[in-house]
Amino acid sequence: MILKKTATIWGLLAGLVLPGGLAAAGESDLARFHRQLLTIDSHDDIPPTFATPEADPGRRGAMQVDLVKMAEGGLDTVFLVVYVGQTRRTPENYARAQAAAMVKFNAIHRMVRQYPERIGLAWRADDIEHLHAAGKLAAVICIENGYVIGKDLALLDKYYALGARYMTLTHMGHNDIADSSNPKPELGDAAAEHGGVIGWSDAAQSMNVTRELLKRGYSRADIAKIWGGNLLRVMRQVEHVATRLKMAQRP
Repeated sequence: MILKKTATIWGLLAGLVLPGGLAAAGESDLARFHRQLLTIDSHDDIPPTFATPEADPGRRGAMQVDLVKMAEGGLDTVFLVVYVGQTRRTPENYARAQAAAMVKFNAIHRMVRQYPERIGLAWRADDIEHLHAAGKLAAVICIENGYVIGKDLALLDKYYALGARYMTLTHMGHNDIADSSNPKPELGDAAAEHGGVIGWSDAAQSMNVTRELLKRGYSRADIAKIWGGNLLRVMRQVEHVATRLKMAQRP
């Protein structure tokens, strides 16, 4: 598997940060501006052989993201993905999925031990900034596909303790947490298993989501955050940073 780079650079939203004259600026100005940013790639897949001679992130190789290319391109932080594909849900496959997840957790920790002078593991948002200030790259761990939880929610605590800071609920195929938007009939998936929100086929039925959240015990304040409050909070924070950067660039 080749390391997949899906770049999400927080702080560069729809021209909020980039100054209008940057396109016409010289390459040295562009490089200087880019190096001032704290750039984050929110999803990088890794192979099971990561941090071994076969897939050494400390050397320039075939992977799209490695420490050499990060330093050259001014990419400061990567979320490294513990991904395990969906299989049939049996006790044996749960055990295999959890073992496969541990291979990747161990690989990420091994990378940090191998290159402590170049990259550190970020456990908190502040760690990303501290590593950046110290001239180091930062790695954050995330999980793709909640299948690695199986039926044991206590594994959330284990994975969090290992550094995982976000987890997507599903991937291709249903699991015991939620339905996938891409069920796999070959794994025995029906069109829907857990049900989710019933009756939200178009925008006219959006109130059904609010009704279902209330039925499930969510507070009105939490529902307000789910529907839009959380997104607005992040947007305002980005706008605040954008304004501060623009002010700093004025002559």
